[in-house]
Amino acid sequence: ALEKFPVVEVINASGNHDQCTTAMLSLLLKHTYENETRIVIQDKACPVHYVQWGKSLIAVTHGDTIKMDQLPGVVACDQPKMWGSTEFRYGITGHIHSTNVKELPGMVVESFRTLAAADSFAAWYGWRSGRDTQAIVYHNKYGYLYRHIVGIAMIKEFLEDKGQ
Repeated sequence: ALEKFPVVEVINASGNHDQCTTAMLSLLLKHTYENETRIVIQDKACPVHYVQWGKSLIAVTHGDTIKMDQLPGVVACDQPKMWGSTEFRYGITGHIHSTNVKELPGMVVESFRTLAAADSFAAWYGWRSGRDTQAIVYHNKYGYLYRHIVGIAMIKEFLEDKGQ
């Protein structure tokens, strides 16, 4: 990412399955890149991480405690100055491992699929979401621009081609 961007900000949002691992990974990344001033690691243990990119506000939370419908109100309370100084506001969640988009008052909130394979819990409860990952591009002046979506089949093929 540093080859393409002047600053890279890393958010490792803690989820309901990995609180300790999330904290460890954030500390490991912070230590690994301590001499690289162009990398910012958000390492606070908190339910929501916030980034302002010009006129865009991006709030990231796992979604197991703060639900999609609650997120705009939480963001407005936690970050009133950031909320007031932005025109475009986006909430990023996971947890439910399925694609959902809600346009709520003041904010578009999305949940995403997972790359992880279904575990026994998902199997027993009938959850069968697809697997992919997304890179979303936001403009600092115009908000959401576009996204790249890569499915698990493409990732597996890439890794096989690399011998991994």
